[in-house]
Amino acid sequence: MNVETVNRVRFIWFGAEERGLRGSEYYVASLNETERKNIAMNLNYDMIGSPNYIVGLHDGSLANASCGCVNGSIKIRNMYEQKFNDSGIPYTFIEFDGRSDYGPFLDAGIPAGGVFTGAEKIKTAAQQAIYGGLLETAYDPCYHKACDTVQNINQDILLQISKNAATVLQEFAMYPGLSKYLRE
Repeated sequence: MNVETVNRVRFIWFGAEERGLRGSEYYVASLNETERKNIAMNLNYDMIGSPNYIVGLHDGSLANASCGCVNGSIKIRNMYEQKFNDSGIPYTFIEFDGRSDYGPFLDAGIPAGGVFTGAEKIKTAAQQAIYGGLLETAYDPCYHKACDTVQNINQDILLQISKNAATVLQEFAMYPGLSKYLRE
């Protein structure tokens, strides 16, 4: 399918995220001021098929206010919230904890948002009531272990997350005046 977008979309897979965000830090640091201003946002999809998942939407209101990108990050969160509400998928707002590739973008004043299904943290009773799964078990028991293979992915949640992520991406790709809107 050939789709003409209003805004350019760039897909980036960063290396060395687990070794200190080296790929994303290098990328953002290498941007000149014009290039940085031409990036409207960063949509982050790190860990979106965890077997004992939660559905976490990064909460832009919890971004560091000094980045100057809180309003844009909130608008990104609101778009995800709308799409997940429309599809009937429950979610939880989660903070930006700086452990993923969105961090250098926020530090550079570029709004960010995304979805996260969990890593090594333990599922609570309240989360189990919402998402099912195993109580007092890591969201991804194979996180950073040899068993962390494609067989470890929850294919159902990966598909649901991917559909909503693609819809959000398409909405933003077609949004006239996106950079201005996110910086208002």
